[in-house]
Amino acid sequence: MEHTIEQINEMKIAGIKIITDNQKGISLILQLWGQFFNDNIIETIENKIPSTSMYAIYTEYESDENGKYTFLLGAQVEDIKITKPINAFATIPAGKYAVFIADNKDKVINVWQYIWQHTLARNYKTDFEVYDMTTEEVKIFVGLM
Repeated sequence: MEHTIEQINEMKIAGIKIITDNQKGISLILQLWGQFFNDNIIETIENKIPSTSMYAIYTEYESDENGKYTFLLGAQVEDIKITKPINAFATIPAGKYAVFIADNKDKVINVWQYIWQHTLARNYKTDFEVYDMTTEEVKIFVGLM
């Protein structure tokens, strides 16, 4: 599977989060997605940078893909402002990322399975997905050392 390497600037994301792992992660992550859309969370985020994208962040890794991590759904913001129901924020650190593209949200898990099975010099600090709500394309950014 082809990918590119990109250097990105720091970004701030506000939204809602859970702490999970890849053993029970899928069901908890699906529940959080449901809450995100059912409660229209994206519309409650203040200081949002105008965009057609939403973000899924994997951060605060306990170890690697086998340990616990924080999963956050949200939008990019200029400044962090926590107001209900927003309960979390994350800073995506500036750095080098491997970037994979999934044609749509249904193919994201296939890309992650590929990533888990192949050697990348991952830093296990922050990985994230950018969902373009107009094209359905999903970019998956994997933090590199």
